[in-house]
Amino acid sequence: VLFSKIVRCFVAVLKFSPVLALTMFIFCIMGMQFFGGQFVSDDGSVCVPSSTVDDGCPRENWSNFPNAFLVVFQVLTGDNWNVAMYDGMRFTSPWAALFFVLMFVTLTYVMLNVFLTVILFDFALDLDNEHDDATQDENGFRVRAARDVTNCALCCAGKPPPDF
Repeated sequence: VLFSKIVRCFVAVLKFSPVLALTMFIFCIMGMQFFGGQFVSDDGSVCVPSSTVDDGCPRENWSNFPNAFLVVFQVLTGDNWNVAMYDGMRFTSPWAALFFVLMFVTLTYVMLNVFLTVILFDFALDLDNEHDDATQDENGFRVRAARDVTNCALCCAGKPPPDF
């Protein structure tokens, strides 16, 4: 029973994953446009994918797509994303904070919460279906819900409820 619920939730997650991947891809491309080639090392050379922290280049740079994707994933998970923001502000302008805050809010508060909501909703839907199976008759009608509504209406009218 638990395994079937996990499989159903996994299918629901697979349906939402392209939306999350597309949003991450868009922020990768935007970050590469805004910050690609803007990060300069201590010796004055532009940070390239082969640059290291020893060269004075930050690990969170936008020089190529894999690095950009790692920065976006770092912001998505909230793992020390402010360091990437401060590096972006240091190498470009203070207005870079606007991009990072927009990315953080969009990815974390919107996309990640929708992602978790899909999982939790699917688990709750499975629990509701299990409960509903016990309250349906052979024709698929909800017997208990109809009985409760009828009993409530009759009790409000001052009549005893009939036996079903």
